[in-house]
Amino acid sequence: MKAKQDMVTVERITLEKMKFVIQQMVSSSLVDDMRYESIEDIAMQSIIKRLTFYLWGNKVNEEEYDDTVSVYPATMWEELKRDFCPDWLKRKFPVRYSRDVTHHITKHYHICPHLNHKPDREHLDFMIFNDKR
Repeated sequence: MKAKQDMVTVERITLEKMKFVIQQMVSSSLVDDMRYESIEDIAMQSIIKRLTFYLWGNKVNEEEYDDTVSVYPATMWEELKRDFCPDWLKRKFPVRYSRDVTHHITKHYHICPHLNHKPDREHLDFMIFNDKR
């Protein structure tokens, strides 16, 4: 008789083919400036679909700045020195570090897709006067 851990239980399941749809409604007035691209990524065995078009917009006077500082050993050898060398050697030959500062800028825009085909006063006021109603 076989031991309990040598036995294998197999269960049969049925998979369904699921349908997924990605849909984006775009005004017919945008079709003139629209660009459609299909890019094949051979390494990832996938296809990238990209739809590009332009809208009228106006930057609002709000910007936020945050800085991120990254400090890391300058080379692979400096990292090995930091992790494995004795303290007396690190005092004699200090570990050199590199420093990267990344500036983050957040910009806010008012964008109105209706201006491409319907230049009414309400939309123009929203864009020009930064009216946040």
